[in-house]
Amino acid sequence: MTGGTRLTRILRNPARPKPPTVEMIERMSAEAELGLGNIKRIVEAFTFADGECND
Repeated sequence: MTGGTRLTRILRNPARPKPPTVEMIERMSAEAELGLGNIKRIVEAFTFADGECND
């Protein structure tokens, strides 16, 4: 995957009597997307703070 981020999640709870609903999975995905977006914003702000890539 070029220029992107891959997130792999494994959600397991053996004590849960039934699998998560579609709505629950959508909320978890939205939270993950928000969290990754925040991380990306912080890293890019730090990396490109002076207008150049600080390799």
